[in-house]
Amino acid sequence: MAMGAIGRELIRRGHRVTVFQAHELAQQISAEGLAFSPLPTRGFSVQHYVDLVVAQQGVSIRNFLDYSVKSARMLCEEAPLALQSAGVDGVVVDVSQPGGATATETLGLPFVTLCNALPLHSDPAVPPDFLPWPYRDAAWARFRNRLGYTVRDLMISPLHRTLNRYRGAARLRPYRSPDDSFSPLAQITQLVPEFDLPRAHPARVLHYVGPYRRESERDIPFPYDRLDGRPIVYASLGTVFGSRTPIWDAIVRGCAHLPVQLIVALGGNGRSPSVALPANAIVVDYAPQRELLSRASLSITHAGLNSVMEALAAQVPLIAIPITGDQFGVAARIAYTQTGETVPAAKCSARAIACAARKILSTPGYRERQAPIRAAIQSTRGALTAAAIVEEAIATRQPLLRESVLAS
Repeated sequence: MAMGAIGRELIRRGHRVTVFQAHELAQQISAEGLAFSPLPTRGFSVQHYVDLVVAQQGVSIRNFLDYSVKSARMLCEEAPLALQSAGVDGVVVDVSQPGGATATETLGLPFVTLCNALPLHSDPAVPPDFLPWPYRDAAWARFRNRLGYTVRDLMISPLHRTLNRYRGAARLRPYRSPDDSFSPLAQITQLVPEFDLPRAHPARVLHYVGPYRRESERDIPFPYDRLDGRPIVYASLGTVFGSRTPIWDAIVRGCAHLPVQLIVALGGNGRSPSVALPANAIVVDYAPQRELLSRASLSITHAGLNSVMEALAAQVPLIAIPITGDQFGVAARIAYTQTGETVPAAKCSARAIACAARKILSTPGYRERQAPIRAAIQSTRGALTAAAIVEEAIATRQPLLRESVLAS
């Protein structure tokens, strides 16, 4: 969906945009208004991985590696011919798909790295985003972070071995770290510096463009007539983790006796809370998230980057319940900027939710600290800037430095 916003902007600028991925994503990609070229999957399945994440309530190393290796094989073996046949001039590659970068380099094509989640750079000042470590400006923390990145690289070595077989055959330099797969021309994130952790060595081609997706939401029905004027608490665990019934139960029970109105958006795949719904709760499958956030006093989230950026754009304080992946890194940024509170998923109870909610709702400082972040987001252009960066980097095949974009 984030790539869709950038793709549509590139189309508006007169370019032809095609997504190359597994055939099972045809419907979602077509819904974004983009052309689609299905690749033979060679055993790779996005839906199978999502089903495992839902069933196991998180991401296991084994499943992640299986997904990553199969995705890399598909892209390295099938994408070069598909890209060549389509007459592609340049490629936008998701930061989490090094197979896409390898396929592109095999053909000698320029590419831009797009971070749909957090940037994955191995910066010793920044904790690895998959670990629940807070930011600390201390020598011991930098040592800890380096150790974390070293362990990460060892864990994903099966992925790099797979990729390096294809890279060796194409006489490309081997990968030893995710950083090796990032574009030397341009890398794009929807963060703003005001909501990032202080980096020791920020890549000069890393561009902060703000949230990609800002167009109006499709018509999503919602019972607005049930809103009664009390402060709104909006809760969503995204489209994958809505099946975490114990977390929903904790949220519903934790907000039951607060002077608020709770809106729970299950995300389609979600399961309704198992406890009896209190009078102040509204539960729906889908909700017009940005519209409701514009009215909300608090957002309870799994700390997915898209949802958090939308809450920050609306200047809504957060309770983060990170479950897996880069959600820990997003929660660390919430803690660093003091724009909300974090409740670990393993310790998510009604009492913990109620305490965090009362603290935030009674403390104006959370919203006040969000003001400069909201202003920074409002000053960015998201997909428009991202598309301009992609256009220039691919046309010139020269590194596009952050300071040059800021100056323009």
